[in-house]
Amino acid sequence: MNVLKCKECGHIDSIQSIELITERFPVHVNGDEIEVDSSNGKYIYSEIECFMCWVCESTFGSDKESIEEMIVEIEG
Repeated sequence: MNVLKCKECGHIDSIQSIELITERFPVHVNGDEIEVDSSNGKYIYSEIECFMCWVCESTFGSDKESIEEMIVEIEG
């Protein structure tokens, strides 16, 4: 089985993508207030900002090639 191993701290399966996400939400007028229905969003687009190790908080760029060298095989 292949997993990602952080090249800074050596932790296994600690790499996460940090993403900017665009969603749209319904907006309503309630008296004088404008309310956003944040429970009813629709995903539009996301972009990877970077990859990050959640253990040591090192970042590794935004393209998948930045972390491909961290792929290791483990028995399992």
